[in-house]
Amino acid sequence: FFESPTYEHFKLFFNPEAVFYSTSDIITTCTGGSGCPSFVIEQHDIRWSEYTFKFGGSARYYVWGPYGGVKVSFVNAQETAPVFGTGDISEVDNIGLFFGAKFYLDPRGKAFLYGEFGGGDSDYFTVGLRSRF
Repeated sequence: FFESPTYEHFKLFFNPEAVFYSTSDIITTCTGGSGCPSFVIEQHDIRWSEYTFKFGGSARYYVWGPYGGVKVSFVNAQETAPVFGTGDISEVDNIGLFFGAKFYLDPRGKAFLYGEFGGGDSDYFTVGLRSRF
């Protein structure tokens, strides 16, 4: 969106993400007493779609770059099992904050270590190494 002309290179950014997940599992449940003489075998299906939009700002100071902002996420999921029926999964809070920092490994900024944590809509912490070509 915006990049300042100063040395720190302040930037505003927008980062959309989407996750799609589907699984079909067989679940075996013991329905008997302590010896479990009988079992129920069922098909269990989960379909998950999640959309996340991050709005934030970042800067670069020599070899490190702090960043942070606001995150909005939307979950649309459904779980199906014969014993329980079909249930919709949704989130209670869909707005959160995130903060992180990059440690650049080369002067051009093509490779860096990063760490990020966030909360509000979901609590998480992530670390990694990225390289661009």
